[in-house]
Amino acid sequence: MTWTDDYYELTRQLYDALLVSEYSSGAYDAARVAIDEVVQNAKTPDEKLIAYTHRVKCLMSETSEYGRGAEEGLILLSKYGFDIPLSPTKTVMAKGEMKYKLALRNRSISCLTTLPIQDDSLLALCQQINRCAIFWKAGRHEVVELEDNP
Repeated sequence: MTWTDDYYELTRQLYDALLVSEYSSGAYDAARVAIDEVVQNAKTPDEKLIAYTHRVKCLMSETSEYGRGAEEGLILLSKYGFDIPLSPTKTVMAKGEMKYKLALRNRSISCLTTLPIQDDSLLALCQQINRCAIFWKAGRHEVVELEDNP
C-alpha cells in the first residue's frame, strides 16, 4: 500500500489498526513491520504516537526487555519535549518535587481525582514507560520508594 496524498489518512489509520491488531494477537514481528512503516511515513509526531507506544509494548511483551523499553520510551518522550533522565540524580528529583508542589499550590494530591479523564496517546506512552520502569527495577530487585510528605 502506498502513502499517497489522496489516501494518506486512510492508509495511516489502516496501518495503526494493523499494528494494534498484530500486537494484540501476539504477532510481534508483523507488528514491528507495521510500526516501522508508520514511523517512516507518518507526517507528524502525533501521528506516530500509536506506533511508538506499541514499539515499547513489543519490547516489553515479547522479550521482557524492560530496561530497553524504558530507555526507548524516554528517547521517544524527548521528541515531545519531555526531558526525563534514565537515572535521575537527587538534584533532578528535588527539582521535580518542587515543580510538583508548585503545580498543586498547597492542595492535596486527591484534587487530581476531580480532573476529567482524557484519552491521550502521549499519556498512554508515559504509562507504558512507567510499566517498563517498574518491571525493570523489580527484576533487578531495586524498588523505588516515594515519600508522601503532607
